[in-house]
Amino acid sequence: MDVVPANASGGSASGEIKLPITLPAAASASPRAQKASAFGLETANKARELEGDLGRDFGQAVSEAARAQDRTPNLPPQSRRP
Repeated sequence: MDVVPANASGGSASGEIKLPITLPAAASASPRAQKASAFGLETANKARELEGDLGRDFGQAVSEAARAQDRTPNLPPQSRRP
């Protein structure tokens, strides 16, 4: 399956996924979502670097990094709390 921009020229293939030309700006995501996305991207990049050597050590390292993150509760603003 091929992923192509929505404005790509050429014939339409049956296994083609059309994406928008540009994705929304990163500034539209909340800071919490940006941090979560960065953590996921970092983990994925580490996994690619290890190329299949994803054993117990890798899993423990990812778990430790996740536990070390600063967590804040996902509460509504003070003005909207009961």
